[in-house]
Amino acid sequence: MPQLRLTAWVCLALTPGAIYLQYRTFPTSWYEEGANVAGLVMAAFYVSTFLLLHRNRRILQLLKPLAAFGRTALTNYLGQTAILVVILFLFDLKQKVSVSETTLIALCIYAVQIPLSFLWLKRFRMGPMEWLWRLLTYGKRIPIRK
Repeated sequence: MPQLRLTAWVCLALTPGAIYLQYRTFPTSWYEEGANVAGLVMAAFYVSTFLLLHRNRRILQLLKPLAAFGRTALTNYLGQTAILVVILFLFDLKQKVSVSETTLIALCIYAVQIPLSFLWLKRFRMGPMEWLWRLLTYGKRIPIRK
């Protein structure tokens, strides 16, 4: 695991410089360009850090509530999209939301969806969209209730 630790620390150290380089190279729309150097560095940091954390039992216990969120991933993804569309159009925020505001909105959505996913899976085997996806894929009714 020393290679993973080294990768995580090097990528963490390179992230601010990569973000700055990205911003200087594409100052008007640096986060939308295809050549996203900062995104690659940060992705390597995220993956290496996740793999390191995944080896720690205490961390795994803390992350356990996210299991339900992952098991209802399609439902949550479509739900996030619907919520964002409603928020952006209801408050006429198209093209007016900053990166920090977007992050705050996303965190609020997660704060609602994570407990809802946990509660949903106490009574059902899968999320509603996962159930519909399987129904359409297999062409037969699959029980959703536990």
